Amino acid sequence: MKYKALLLLALAPAALLLAGCGLSNSGIIQSSGLRALKKRYDVKFTYLAENRKVGSGDVFGNHGGLLEFYAEAEDLPGKKIYVYSEDGRNFGSDYINKKYEDDTIDLIGQIAHTVYDDEDLRVVLSDYYVNDLDKDTTFEEYLESEYLNIVRIYTTDNDDPEGDFDKFVQLLIVNKINCEPTTYHFKENVYLDESVNVHALDIELKHGKMMTEGSEKTLEKGFKRKYVFRSYF
Repeated sequence: MKYKALLLLALAPAALLLAGCGLSNSGIIQSSGLRALKKRYDVKFTYLAENRKVGSGDVFGNHGGLLEFYAEAEDLPGKKIYVYSEDGRNFGSDYINKKYEDDTIDLIGQIAHTVYDDEDLRVVLSDYYVNDLDKDTTFEEYLESEYLNIVRIYTTDNDDPEGDFDKFVQLLIVNKINCEPTTYHFKENVYLDESVNVHALDIELKHGKMMTEGSEKTLEKGFKRKYVFRSYF
């Protein structure tokens, strides 16, 4: 299996006409991107909404411009698939992440419940993380890849943050889950409302967070079980 930093999909020849054309041709680009995703994953994708982030120059220039949009895959109804391009010719997506999102949350939740004494703890994954995992990637292969990225646990179990976090990290390693874990400790389970921005909450509702000292993921070479507790987030 090939792992790369970004899934690059060659688009239809029509997209080659778009260089320097700017946002006026974004509809053509979106259609080309959807066709490329279908070809790669053998699944039909439907356009949902555009999400543009224009840099200091033209969106297809060399100044950090991006074109982003969301799509839905016919085999994942209700899941918003993030699609990304820097040049209007090559696209990445988080289709595999969304394919295994529910199973990942369920598994990590089961692990977390063996460590934290909190029936209402919550597991939160990165919003999206583009990748180059093949369409036949298994759940186990996805967990071991580098593309699960950040895993957050929200809990009100504040008795032993560092000790519990070390147990949690060990279990992630034993279960071959490659990620960057962080546990956010709250004084109340305000995180049950998914619409709440936990970072914007009053500091009086927060106990702190446990995180790994380095940037390596749990299964990466060089990962060390050294942790940092911060009283703010």
